[in-house]
Amino acid sequence: MAERDISGVEEIYREAFPTSLPLPPFVNELRSSDTAFLVAYQGNGNQFSESLTSPKRRLSIKSLMPAPRMLTSIKTAFSRALKNDRLVRSSILGFVAISLIDESAHITSIASHIRFRGMGIGELLLIGAVEVALFKRLSYVTLEVRVSNEIAQSLYRKYGFKEIGIRRRYYLDNGEDALIMTTDLITTPFHKCSFSNLIKRHELRWGISVRKLESP
Repeated sequence: MAERDISGVEEIYREAFPTSLPLPPFVNELRSSDTAFLVAYQGNGNQFSESLTSPKRRLSIKSLMPAPRMLTSIKTAFSRALKNDRLVRSSILGFVAISLIDESAHITSIASHIRFRGMGIGELLLIGAVEVALFKRLSYVTLEVRVSNEIAQSLYRKYGFKEIGIRRRYYLDNGEDALIMTTDLITTPFHKCSFSNLIKRHELRWGISVRKLESP
């Protein structure tokens, strides 16, 4: 995520977290060494990209091109949504915010644009968050999730997250509890192998992503 992406991220944040206003100070958080942000966006040729920016370096996750059997339907869906929905004011399709604390990467928020849900974007952002943790040589990935959000919980369990506790009345809008979920040690060969297999499964369904380390 770069400063030019903030308006698009704010649009998604308002829709996904309407009770969490005022908005986070994204400009300040981008400059912090204790936070990391990834964005998924529609680029040329209906590609996705994600990037991690810091004052020193940027990890870019680029070119998620839809697989041939999915190309027509995904391209049509994106074009129709971007053309017909006046609320879509940017090409940002999703974002994830990560707090880097001690040995853990804590996902503080993750969301995709309402018009592009169910297209693998949230899962790709989760993959990116785990890769950031591995890149930063951290040991665990943690997060909170609503007890009622079974779809998100299922995705997190798929990536090895386990319930370790509950935060009572964590969500201000309705006082709902949050499940605290965390991975096992992500640096083990077993976890890395399982994670690699999950990435391949995602690519088979949604397209191949090419990742590379770039200078800022």
